[in-house]
Amino acid sequence: MSSPLQPIIMRHINAHGPMGLDQYMSLCLQHPEHGYYISSNPLSSRRDFVTAPELGSLFGDLLGAWFAQQVTNLELPEFDLVELGPGSGRLSRLLIRALDSFHPGKMRQLHLVETSPHLRLVQKERLAAYDPIHHDHVGKIHPTRPMLLMANEFFDALPMRLFEFDQGGYHELLVGIQQKNLGFTRNIYPIAAHHIPPYAQGNMVVEHSPQSHVI
Repeated sequence: MSSPLQPIIMRHINAHGPMGLDQYMSLCLQHPEHGYYISSNPLSSRRDFVTAPELGSLFGDLLGAWFAQQVTNLELPEFDLVELGPGSGRLSRLLIRALDSFHPGKMRQLHLVETSPHLRLVQKERLAAYDPIHHDHVGKIHPTRPMLLMANEFFDALPMRLFEFDQGGYHELLVGIQQKNLGFTRNIYPIAAHHIPPYAQGNMVVEHSPQSHVI
């Protein structure tokens, strides 16, 4: 069954040519009307995935104890807690519980980086006692105190570009139209070498997320 977003993407490709995988992923996830994180609730009973904090408290308790040890090691008198992609807010709540047991009162502010309207409502309700501040990008956080930052399975969902090595150069794999449907097509022109991260040079296939490196 096709998505209502598919004809929108196909019209864009017909007008402008094949698009990078990063642009395609951004549209699929964040389109203002049909994006996955905008138009649906990832925590519903029909969810497509589940993360460790939703399966029990052990993961959050262990991570919270580790964070508490870092507060001790760094001799922080106070700090802000930041979570990128907090999901249901369960992990933040577990971490705060653990941190409060070791360092009561030292956490001053909770910052949550979230773009999904559905998840923001869930987080506000679950974490209401901590008065969280929501941001749509980590760059919009301007802390005045040291930060403890966590990102559980956050970078996995960020848009990426895809390259394939052939005939002495890297060619970007793009999303185009094949037989009246969406499919991969390869840019016939090789991309400049500086677009390929040094750690990936020599690989036959390269996945690169510029947004991850910016963060």
